[in-house]
Amino acid sequence: LSDLITDEIIEKENRTEDGTPIFSFAVSPQMVNNMGTVSFGVLNQIISTVAQRIINVKYHYNSVIEQMSLYYLKLIQIESEMEFRGRIIEIGRRSAKLDIEVTIDNIVVAKAMTVCQLMEEA
Repeated sequence: LSDLITDEIIEKENRTEDGTPIFSFAVSPQMVNNMGTVSFGVLNQIISTVAQRIINVKYHYNSVIEQMSLYYLKLIQIESEMEFRGRIIEIGRRSAKLDIEVTIDNIVVAKAMTVCQLMEEA
């Protein structure tokens, strides 16, 4: 087991049609709130890490999350295997907009819109 939650995000072998990586993550008991569903902060951190990794893998930029809107659509319980699919809506010289979909068994459980500030890799 890793020290950081974000170290447990796994990049899958398969990718979307446009070559964007797909990530998966399993919910463990330490990540849930008192209702037994994944906490908002944990999901927020995972999605921001996924967004940064997508930009890094696909365009070789480092990025910082500037803004994020996160929508919970269904409850995410312990032992759920979440899959994260990102779609780059717009990418410019300084920023990128991403739509990230969180699914469990091909059912959308959360959705996020992120705006990232881009920086070239050193």
